[in-house]
Amino acid sequence: MALVLGVPVLSLTAGAAAAQTAAPAAPAAPTVKDQGEYDAIQAVQKETDPVKKLDLLKAWQDKYPDSQFKNARLLQFMDTWSKIATKALTSTAPTPDVLSAAKDAATNLLTNLDAAFSSGAKPAQVTDDAWKQARGQVEQQAHMVLGYVALQQKDYPTAEAEFKKFVQLNDQNAQVAYWWGTAIASEHQIQRTPEALYQFARAVTITGPAALGAAGKKSADDYLTRAWNGYCGADVPKELTDLKAMAAKSGIPPDDIDKTIKSVVEREKEKAGSEEAFLAQHPDIKLWRDLKAQLTAPDGDTYFTNSMKGMLIPQEFKAKIVSWNPDTNPTEIKISIDDPSGDAVIKYEKPLHAKLNAGDAITIQGNAAAFTKDPFLVTFDGDQSKITGITVEKPPAKKPVVHRKK
Repeated sequence: MALVLGVPVLSLTAGAAAAQTAAPAAPAAPTVKDQGEYDAIQAVQKETDPVKKLDLLKAWQDKYPDSQFKNARLLQFMDTWSKIATKALTSTAPTPDVLSAAKDAATNLLTNLDAAFSSGAKPAQVTDDAWKQARGQVEQQAHMVLGYVALQQKDYPTAEAEFKKFVQLNDQNAQVAYWWGTAIASEHQIQRTPEALYQFARAVTITGPAALGAAGKKSADDYLTRAWNGYCGADVPKELTDLKAMAAKSGIPPDDIDKTIKSVVEREKEKAGSEEAFLAQHPDIKLWRDLKAQLTAPDGDTYFTNSMKGMLIPQEFKAKIVSWNPDTNPTEIKISIDDPSGDAVIKYEKPLHAKLNAGDAITIQGNAAAFTKDPFLVTFDGDQSKITGITVEKPPAKKPVVHRKK
């Protein structure tokens, strides 16, 4: 059971044989009930596939519920559940069945944690400190797996809760911090963007054995910068540096993180002095909010079809680039008009050869093609819209084909 617990747990083949031949006066040792239990132990010992081993353990438990090897058997269960749970983390693209099995296994790890790591279940050769450390490792693994599975299944509140439990046990894992930020960001609650930014900053500042690799750290840092520029603007780089310094100190953000990290809109409102003054200075945002109210109303689909679809909106909107997909020669560019996390997409029929930077300012007089209510997102036809601020580059010229004479 070296995978997670790091302690030898079950050597039942030798133990059973020794028990059968032990002298009557020898200290009491667990013994098999009969040949059937001995065979069950042999079958468990020989099986290497965790799923099949789990079935064999269950069969042994069902037939011999009061086995004298009950404690050792439970540790074998724990080791097997651990291996099944880990498969979700190590699979490149875990299937729904793998995720479901991992969730069940991780749940069983937590359910049986106290019994498996009771003082009475501790092997004699294992120290108290090693036993306590092993328990902590299993508990952390279970919460990590449950969080990851929930993230893959788009159950973001559960993912958040599990990642927080993990961090309360161990706040030095960069991957968990990044997953936690992803879960928050995926809920599309603009007011919680500062929390997501904090976790992304935490992910890139963690050092040590559970830090991101060089490539992963660069990718995470690049994403953090794009997300920061989209929400806060590219003109406050010092505040991003301050955020990283803050995140490096704790895995849990302060309660007032939303007051520390302010969006571009919030900062402009503060400058304007009031909501009314802000909207008076930004008629494009006022119109955008009016359109959003119309589109998210019960008859929003009808309003869009009759009044917006395929039409050029007269108002020119100021926006910022949030992200794009794919990374090279994108066909979609997500922009922020009022929501720093993005509330519109410019979609092109053909890949766009352009140099893009998150936070870059553009203007758009959009030709509306589609929209969704939750999350609110309007799709503009990039080929039919009037856009400034995106410089399209000419694709590299193709080298002429040289036909060699035979």
